[in-house]
Order: sequence, then C-alpha cells, then structure tokens
Amino acid sequence: YYLNRGLAYMALDRFEEAREDYRKGSECAPDNPHPYNDIGVTYQYENNLEEAEKNYLEGMARIDNEPTPIIYRNMITTLNRQGRYDEALKYHDEVYNRFKRTYDIREKAQTLRYAGRQKEAIELYLQWDKLENKKERAENSGDILSISNAGTGEYFYHVAECYEEIGDYKKAERF
Repeated sequence: YYLNRGLAYMALDRFEEAREDYRKGSECAPDNPHPYNDIGVTYQYENNLEEAEKNYLEGMARIDNEPTPIIYRNMITTLNRQGRYDEALKYHDEVYNRFKRTYDIREKAQTLRYAGRQKEAIELYLQWDKLENKKERAENSGDILSISNAGTGEYFYHVAECYEEIGDYKKAERF
C-alpha cells in the first residue's frame, strides 16, 4: 500500500510525501530493498545526490532478499552525475556480474564515454553487440537473420559517436 501510494506521490512531484510513504513501507518490510531505492530516487529528482546515494546503499545492503539491478543502476546514475566515473564503473561490474544482463555492458560503455575513455567504450560496445547477436540467434533458433553477424544499428551509432568524440572522423564515417 505505502509503496504504491509513494509512487503516486512521485508522479505528482510530491517527493516529501512519497518519502514518508516509502519510509513507512520500509518499516513494514525492513528487508525489502525497494523502499530505499525509491527514497533515493526522490532525492535524485531533487538533485540531493548525497542523500540519494545513502539510500541506494541502504537498499543494496538488502539486495539479497529481493535481487534487483535497478538500485545499482540508480547508484551509477548518481555517481555519473557527480563525475565519479571510477566508482560508477565498479558498480557497473558488480551489477553485470550479479545479473548478467547485456544492457549493463552498454551502460558501462556510456560511463566510459563520460569519463573520456572512448576507445574502451568502443570495445565494450563490440562485446555488447556480440552478446546481443548471440541472443538473437538463439531466439530465432535456426532462422538466423542476415544482420545477426553484422551488428545492430544501435551498435554502429554508438561506435560512430565515440570516434567523433575523439576526432577520428574517417573511422566515424565508416560506421
């Protein structure tokens, strides 16, 4: 009840009331990480990144009770907004190792780009694309699409942007 009402308050930008309900929700289910995540999100929306981070850490301390990657992803966003890229990269590794979702590889590449490490980002985009294509081939079980070995359009777009960011326009044009 409290978590749902907190979400309604969030939708209305009534963050203090949302936090109040999330806190009540955490009292009802103290081992649940979601109320702490949601409190963190309210602070993040208010640009109070220190309080957001504290609450994400509280949620992560309870993550074994109800595994979810969203708390890690929100922490990463908070750290990226502060320019704390090396810390964000550690959480990227943790969330990927724990949940094995290719989405998190692509997001780590984005953090590397924020940090000015485009060449490393390109390598991760390549890894992400290979895993996505492998997944697509498995889902099509024998009906392999011709593009499955060539890479996705999104991959090409991100790699081209990386080359543009480092001023290698000839390579960017190839993508």
